[in-house]
Amino acid sequence: MLGRFGRRRVILTPGGFTTLGGRLGRGAMAVVALELGIFLVYAFADGPALLRDHVALTPSRAWSEPWQLVASLLLHVDARDLIGSLVGVWIFGAPLERLWGPRGLIWFLAGTGFLANIAMAVVGG
Repeated sequence: MLGRFGRRRVILTPGGFTTLGGRLGRGAMAVVALELGIFLVYAFADGPALLRDHVALTPSRAWSEPWQLVASLLLHVDARDLIGSLVGVWIFGAPLERLWGPRGLIWFLAGTGFLANIAMAVVGG
């Protein structure tokens, strides 16, 4: 990512400087492949109502169907949501994986996604 004067933008980490984005590691690539694969299966199955209604997060039903809080982490029912997620994993996942390793990145993504889904269920329900 080039900054205003043609230099790469960097973020400060405890171990020094690291660039945003960059080459995806094993953990980030696994998340991208899994999200993309699940979306393609969903899209080519013509977005079955069963998945949309019972797997994707529906705040009004999240407490009666608690598996939605976890299962919806990887299911995107809209291409815009998928693209936003993949870009986020690329921009932030690559440097975090360099810092924490693949296992740390996956735990971070799962934990923050789960907490975000709980917040959505509380606020939206």
